[in-house]
Amino acid sequence: MFQIFLGGDSGSVISHSSKRPGTPLDAGIVAVDMDQPVNVLRRACRHITFMVPASHVTPVFADPGILHGRVLASALPAVRLIVARANELLRTIRSMPTPERLRHLTSLLTLILAAFGEEAGLSGSRSALARAAMFDDVRRFVRANLGDSTLSPESIIDQLGLSRPTIYRLFQHEGGLGAYLQGLRLRAAAAELVRYPSIPIKDVGYAFGFGSASAFTRAFRRSFDLAPQDLRQGETPAARLDRSDWVE
Repeated sequence: MFQIFLGGDSGSVISHSSKRPGTPLDAGIVAVDMDQPVNVLRRACRHITFMVPASHVTPVFADPGILHGRVLASALPAVRLIVARANELLRTIRSMPTPERLRHLTSLLTLILAAFGEEAGLSGSRSALARAAMFDDVRRFVRANLGDSTLSPESIIDQLGLSRPTIYRLFQHEGGLGAYLQGLRLRAAAAELVRYPSIPIKDVGYAFGFGSASAFTRAFRRSFDLAPQDLRQGETPAARLDRSDWVE
């Protein structure tokens, strides 16, 4: 079990035995083996309890029990990255299909194990964290420049100075950087269509980099199974286009 502290006072007192005095900790992530005793006193905080089978931990730690009671400080860059991912997942997971949920949860677990692996001096963990940080850097850049109609995979690669193979590996599970970029644009466009019903549909498409009204409509229909004008008319089940899923 991993407890990820998201907010509030992360200060905790942890002890492995009721007969031993507790140790004050600045806890960002706490690992607990449910087969071993532990006492944790927490202050007012928000946290996620992430239950993980031991078999999912053994690829990194042959004996998962050695993680029991280990703590990663909240100030560590890896922990900040994991907390950001966990917060984002909390916000979006309810609208995800099951396969996507599993993929994101597996990715979060990979980061957690890599962070504990780095703390334990295991090889390979640092590179996994570096890839995750790079992925988040690209995503932040894309979102910050989403309104730039000239934004493209080529311009992103050029401006961030990354190689094409690196970008391919980072966004392989997203269908590629181009598919990820278009997906974000379509969700943002869907939000704009509802928020500003007086703006012509073609203008919304142009604003998000689509070269024509027909290209925008085709891409929109492929992604959401309805046309932009149908969305404006409210002809969609709420479950198919949950507003929380339009913009990441």
